[in-house]
Order: sequence, then C-alpha cells, then structure tokens
Amino acid sequence: MSMSLIGGVLGAMGAAKDRKNIANMNAKNNEYYEFMLPYMKDNVDRVGSDYMDMYNTGAYTGDMFAPANERQRLTNDMMYNYGMDQYNIGNRLMSDNAQFGQNTRDIYGDLRNMAATNAAADPMADASSYAQANMSPIVQALMRDDKRRLEEQYLPTINLNASGTGNTNASRTGVQAAIERRGFDDRTADVSNDVFNQLRSAKLAEDNTQFGRGIDALTRAGQANQDIRSAYTLGADGAAGGLNTAFGSGGNTRQFDQEEMDANKALFDYNTGYKYNLGKDFGGFLSGSSMPVNANYALNPVSVAGGGLGGAMSGFGMGNGGMGGDFFDDLSHSVGSLPIFNSFFGGSSGLGGFS
Repeated sequence: MSMSLIGGVLGAMGAAKDRKNIANMNAKNNEYYEFMLPYMKDNVDRVGSDYMDMYNTGAYTGDMFAPANERQRLTNDMMYNYGMDQYNIGNRLMSDNAQFGQNTRDIYGDLRNMAATNAAADPMADASSYAQANMSPIVQALMRDDKRRLEEQYLPTINLNASGTGNTNASRTGVQAAIERRGFDDRTADVSNDVFNQLRSAKLAEDNTQFGRGIDALTRAGQANQDIRSAYTLGADGAAGGLNTAFGSGGNTRQFDQEEMDANKALFDYNTGYKYNLGKDFGGFLSGSSMPVNANYALNPVSVAGGGLGGAMSGFGMGNGGMGGDFFDDLSHSVGSLPIFNSFFGGSSGLGGFS
C-alpha cells in the first residue's frame, strides 16, 4: 500500500471526527434554545395579539370626573364660606380704619404748629402783660382793709386829735397824716409786686401746662391712631387670609377631581395593558440573562474530503522522497476502489468523492 493511500485514509478519518465533534458541541450549546424556542414563538404570538387588542381598543376616552365624598364637599364649602366671611370682615376693618394715614399727617401738622407757635412766642413778656392787666382788682381786694383803716381810723383820729387842741392845720398833723399815707402806699406797692409776680408765675405755669396738655393730647391721639392702624393691618391680614382660605378650598376641589381622574386613568392603563405586560414580563423571563436562549452555532469548517486529500498529498511526498511523480494518477489507481476510502469520499471508484 502506498504512502498516499495511508495518508489519505488517516486524514479523512481525522477530519470526520473533528466535524462530528463540532456538530455535537453546537447541539449541546443550543439544547436549551431549541427547547425554549417553541415557547418563545408562542409567547411572541400571544403578546403580539394582546398588543393589537390594546392598539385597537385605543386610548381611554371615558369620563374621568367624579366628585369627592359628601363630607369633603361639605367641609370644603364651609371652608370657602369661612374664607369669604373672613375677607369681608377684614375688608370692612380696612375701610373703617383707612384714615390712619390722614390722621398721622394731621397730628404731625398740629405738632409742627405748636412747635412754631412756642418758638415764636415770648412767654415772659406774655406773662408780664397778663399779670399787669389782671393785678389791679386783686390788689384792691387785698388792700381793702388797709384802706379802710387808713381812711376810717388813722386819718380821722389824727384830725380829731388836732381839732381838740386847735392844731388842725399844724405841720405836725400833716406829717402824721403823710406818714400814714406813705405806709399805706408802701404796703400797696409790696402787695402789687407780690400779686404781679404770682400772676406772672401762674401764667407761665399755665402756659406750660397747656403746652404739655397739647403735647399729651397729640401723643394720645398718635397712640390711638396706632390702634387704628393696627386695626387696618388686622383687617388687611384677615382679608388676605380669607382669600387664601377660599383659594385653598378651590385647590382642594381641583385636587379631588385630579385624583379621581388619575385613578381612572391608572386603572384603565392597568386593565388594558395587563395581558400585554404579563406576556412581556414572561418573555423577559424566558430571554433573561440567567437563561441563555440565544442561538450559539459555531461554523464547522472541517471537510472530510479536504482532510483526506491533505493526508494523501503528505503520504505521497513522504513515499517519493519529495522527488516528483504523478500524485493524482498514483492515488487514482492505488486507492480509488478501496471501500474505506469510498466511505469517506462518497465515490464507488476513482476520485468522485473529492467533488
């Protein structure tokens, strides 16, 4: 038997074994895939059908509005009414006390006028004029008894004594009368000075008191005006709070409606997408990373005929020492009719199995 024959047979046998091993590897690698493939196809069909059902059903077109329960509505209406009442009360307080600004300006004007009047006045001169104008009646009243004693006792007594001695026109008599009159005049001057000083002091004190009362009255008016301003602020805050309360009531109503619509929409999406999502989740389970369901076929490049041909060429070269010769003619005549060779190459004679 030639070396070409031996090499060809061995090469073909090795190639056939390799090809079989690759085929077995592909079968093992794709065993789970082949098992799961019918289920996946069925699932795809069902999910596709559910998807079309959902598609044909279309988006939610039903009524999305439903009122809140009776207690919520009633309480919300009460909240609105309370807010509007609060606003009306606050608005009235604002209207009734809106004059605090004008009051402040008036008080400020009065203070300015008082300050200007006080600065321009001469209190001492005014008090002196007042005392001068009003002292005479008081002095006369205070000197009434002294005047009576002078005119009804002292002077008549002097005249009477002078008349008894016949000296009515004597100088001594005149001197005594003059002394009594001078005493009376000195007393009158002292009383007048005291009355003048007292009246002037009283006038100064009264002016100061009146000025202080004016300042006090304006201060109290300012304090009262602060109360008016506080009432206005209270009204403004109350009105704003009432509006916020009423607006909050409207927000509650909107929230009631929105929550109801959201619930209806979510229920609709759940109902219409339930089977679709179920199938999609099942498909995700089947094709998840924990289950390799992708096909994994390796290319089988091994050729039995090619392996046999390569082995025969190697044997021919070894048998002839690498010295020329007709390889194909030798192979055809030596091994072409061997049964084992034909089983690998598929021919009954010749090299038909190489094609």
